[in-house]
Amino acid sequence: DGTLVATTEHVRDWSREATGRSGGPTRLLDVRTAAEWVGAEPGAARGGHIPGARLRHVNALLTSEGTVRSVDAALSLLRASGVDPAEVRAVYCQDGVRSALAWFVLHELAGLDDVALYAGGWEDWGNRSDSPVEVP
Repeated sequence: DGTLVATTEHVRDWSREATGRSGGPTRLLDVRTAAEWVGAEPGAARGGHIPGARLRHVNALLTSEGTVRSVDAALSLLRASGVDPAEVRAVYCQDGVRSALAWFVLHELAGLDDVALYAGGWEDWGNRSDSPVEVP
């Protein structure tokens, strides 16, 4: 829908869509660490991740020299994680810094116009008592 910055309401809708049926589409991409994902490093009042999100650390989008991988390589790595880049509607991290890089790669370099940035990230979601949380 052309949204560049996702609101909490957008993310709620996409989370419901991703969890509404078995094997729902990948709508949310979490680019935090595995420790953040499982809640070992909560970074908010609650730890875990947004229901229906998929995990792929932002460093996977970078080469060992710290430069951005080619679009083909970045998208291949996401697919290898079970993420269909064309289905992603928002990327998030703790507070929007790491996810800004992921958004740039997906939206600006790969041309995936439907991808937005959830800038509030886990800090916003995990501190809201009305937001559902998954912990593996």
